[in-house]
Amino acid sequence: MGRNKLLVGGIVLVALIVIAYFAFVYPPPSKEDTSGAIGVAKKYRGEQIADKDVMLQEQEAAAKEFDRATPEDQVGMLERSPNVLAGAITRASADFQAKLYREVATAEDRARMLERLDPNMQAAVAKSVGMTMDEFGRRAAKRKLEIILEKAPVATLAQIVKFAEAKDQCSLFGKATQDMQRVIVSSLDPAEKGAIMMGRGPTGLYERAGQQQMERSTQAQ
Repeated sequence: MGRNKLLVGGIVLVALIVIAYFAFVYPPPSKEDTSGAIGVAKKYRGEQIADKDVMLQEQEAAAKEFDRATPEDQVGMLERSPNVLAGAITRASADFQAKLYREVATAEDRARMLERLDPNMQAAVAKSVGMTMDEFGRRAAKRKLEIILEKAPVATLAQIVKFAEAKDQCSLFGKATQDMQRVIVSSLDPAEKGAIMMGRGPTGLYERAGQQQMERSTQAQ
């Protein structure tokens, strides 16, 4: 019994020593160490913010340069940026998309766009003109297109354009009237204008800046 008491007492004593060591002896991190870590984190965040600010400034400058271009140049720039162009057409109003399909697309354009739609979208088109998929499939291609233009509501025509492939949307834009092209151009937001100018086409901002720098270097020599 006495031996057990001694054992328990020894364990308690060791525990007290360990607790006292960590409470009073073991050194906590110095203020300099902690402030150094905080300083590094702040610097990292500061660098990130600075990079973002520079990017935004460059984007704003590029958007302003786009706005200064002539309407014809803007159309040309947009045509050389198919992803931005497709995004702008997709975002256009249903009435405008339907107008593109009705007035701009040739019979070949319409047939190609219909064929490339997924089965669910094709079924929705068939339903909108009062047909089942079987009936729709049995129609001759020419008659099918005529029926769609005659009977399909604006929303259906807009969906055909909205879900068309980017190259088909770009083809529509290229065949559209100048007024319709300008509607698309005017719908671009600053980020899209900046993307067009910042190297995503032959007339990119960075490319021109590089050419100017080379010209200055040549003159200096």
